Amino acid sequence: MMQKKIIDPPLPIAVAKPPHWIKQERRKLKLNSNAAILSQLGCIGIGCLIHDEDGIVLAIVSQRMPSSFSPLMAELIAIKEGLLFTTKIHFTVNIVESDCSNDVSVNSSNSVSSNNLIASDIAMLLTDFGARTGCLVHY
Repeated sequence: MMQKKIIDPPLPIAVAKPPHWIKQERRKLKLNSNAAILSQLGCIGIGCLIHDEDGIVLAIVSQRMPSSFSPLMAELIAIKEGLLFTTKIHFTVNIVESDCSNDVSVNSSNSVSSNNLIASDIAMLLTDFGARTGCLVHY
């Protein structure tokens, strides 16, 4: 009689979940922005990129600004500078995304409390683009 071998079941394999990415509608451009506070240097760094619905990067801008801002203000400045950059290169973005630690939703009738001036500028730029209301997304 043949003896059966008992084989331990395989261990589960841990698979890293890929970052969540949703393909944009055709002919829609997205602006991603980010800010870093470089307190030892007394400045902030901002970076923005514009990509199409396939994730292909069409333009990038980065900048260092001497000053000390709160994280929320730095993120709002990054968004504003990114939108100004898009106007300089004659692109129209439909979606703006930031990894701001606070969810920020800006439209023409609603702005962020202590950062009203920057938020108002962002709302005006978004209105000029005809971007979707509430297009600032926390991820």
